[in-house]
Amino acid sequence: MLNERGIDPKTVVSIATDGAPAMTGRERGVVQQLKEHHPDRMSRHSIVHQSVLCASLGEELSEVMETIMRLVNYLTPSSALQHISDRGQCYF
Repeated sequence: MLNERGIDPKTVVSIATDGAPAMTGRERGVVQQLKEHHPDRMSRHSIVHQSVLCASLGEELSEVMETIMRLVNYLTPSSALQHISDRGQCYF
């Protein structure tokens, strides 16, 4: 998919996923395929996806969820991703 979009997989240094096996599988997952090009590549479970999962757990975690969402909303505008995106180097 990256090649189809003109993105060299060797230039991707990190990836955030939803944690699904198709993304994180040890043999054929996207993360593993990217690590074939760069073994030290970082991969993380997306904080936004984690917050949605947390919200689905019910009312008892609503305070935790509110704190997480405030943190995500605070960090998003000042994140490195936003900086890269502003410079036109973000591919999504």
